[in-house]
Amino acid sequence: MNWPSAMAASTRQHRLNLRQIKRDDHFYTDQFSITMATATALIMIEAVALVLLIQGAQTG
Repeated sequence: MNWPSAMAASTRQHRLNLRQIKRDDHFYTDQFSITMATATALIMIEAVALVLLIQGAQTG
């Protein structure tokens, strides 16, 4: 996802959050964290890369 798309998505989500807060019956519900998903994906990619580097060092 490029940064203009990310900015558009975050702006849309911000507006939705503001609308929810303005309602009288609003209560907080925890939402899926894109930050945690990104961090998890990066950790998994790094782990795979590390394994591949170690295997390459042993064979080469």
